[in-house]
Amino acid sequence: MSNDPVTDYIIRAAQSRGIDPNVALRVANGEGGVKNPFRHGEGPAPRSQAPGLGPLENSFGPFQLYVSGTGAGLGDRAVAAGIDPRKNWQGGIDFALDEAKRAGWSQWYGAKAAGITGRMGIGGEPGPSIAATMAPSAGPAPAALGDVVAPAPVVPSAVAALPGIGDAVASFMQNRQQREQSAANEHARRQQLFGDLGSLYG
Repeated sequence: MSNDPVTDYIIRAAQSRGIDPNVALRVANGEGGVKNPFRHGEGPAPRSQAPGLGPLENSFGPFQLYVSGTGAGLGDRAVAAGIDPRKNWQGGIDFALDEAKRAGWSQWYGAKAAGITGRMGIGGEPGPSIAATMAPSAGPAPAALGDVVAPAPVVPSAVAALPGIGDAVASFMQNRQQREQSAANEHARRQQLFGDLGSLYG
C-alpha cells in the first residue's frame, strides 16, 4: 500500500468492485486528487446552481461529486442515497465507484482528459496502459542524422489492446521507416557531394 489513506482506500474500494485501481486513481487524480479527501471544487459555480450554496463549484472529494441542490448532480444522488460527500469522503468514493461500475466513466471530465472512456478498467475491460506500452525499449543508441537525433524505436507491446491504437502505431512505424530511408538517402547524397567531408555531417 501507499501510506496515503485516500489512495489506499480507492485501491481497496476499486478492487472490491472489479475496477482496475490504476484507472480509478487516474480518474481521481484528474478530478479532485487524493491530497484532500474533502476537496471543494475550485471552478466557478454553474449558473444552474441553487442559491445559497456558495460561489465555488460544489463538487467534493477525490471524484468531485457535484451537489447542485437541484437534484441534477452526482453528489445530489449520493446525498439522496444517504451519503454526503461533503462529510463522508469514504462514502463518496464508494458511491463514485459504484456509479462507475454501473454506468462507466462518462460522468467524469477528468476521466476523459486522462484518455479513460466507456468502461475502461471495469469488469476486466482493458485500461489505458499508455505509459507502460509506449515506453522506449532498450535498443541501439540513437543515430545522428545531421543536426537531428533520431529517438530509439518505440515497441508497442500491448498497445493493440486499445481501440484504434494498433492502426496508429502501424502508421507511426511506417512513417518512421520512411524518415529513416530519407535520412539514409540524405547521407548518401552528402557523401557524393562532399566526399570524406560528408562524414562531418552524419
